[in-house]
Amino acid sequence: MNNVERFEAFTDLVTTSVENVMGTMKRVHQGSVDLSVELFQQLGFWQEPAERYRQAHDVAMSNVYGRIVEVNNDFGAMLVQQAHNLDRFVKSVAGDEKP
Repeated sequence: MNNVERFEAFTDLVTTSVENVMGTMKRVHQGSVDLSVELFQQLGFWQEPAERYRQAHDVAMSNVYGRIVEVNNDFGAMLVQQAHNLDRFVKSVAGDEKP
């Protein structure tokens, strides 16, 4: 495995880890909202507003965490592309590969 392949594997590991953390955070936030909404519903307060709040929160949460994962993946792909570009440049300068 050359340096570019190692870098690519490391980048994949980091982006996957961030994606897993975002999924965990999303589930924690969802659980927190669910508890709040259920409490209000059990107490008989705000039945309809509580459900609207849950729906609005779900949409916002999906957008936020989805965007974080998307940016993370795009950034990882950009880093891998730059590593490949640098590798080709170094090989070209060293005479190991034509540009």
